[in-house]
Amino acid sequence: MPVAENIYQFGNEYVTSFSFEPEPELGEEKVGSLYGPYVIEDLLDTYSSYVSDFYDTLNKKNEQECYFEVAGDLEEVQQSREIIGKHVYHQTIEEK
Repeated sequence: MPVAENIYQFGNEYVTSFSFEPEPELGEEKVGSLYGPYVIEDLLDTYSSYVSDFYDTLNKKNEQECYFEVAGDLEEVQQSREIIGKHVYHQTIEEK
């Protein structure tokens, strides 16, 4: 049973799922079996969460999207869902 829209509790942690379509023109290429690892890493760093599942079966069936689940405390997981429906990408900033 969800504790909030698309957020579920397992023990002391809360989880939610994401999917995204990688954009190779923005450098989101496949590294190993994972698309867009830097985008996922940025998401995890920004919202102090971690990947709890990569949905291997879904990812093997559909190479056009990347499916994964994140876990953390309720507030972090709720805040992370704010990116849904938005264009999110990794950008490297060169230092001078």
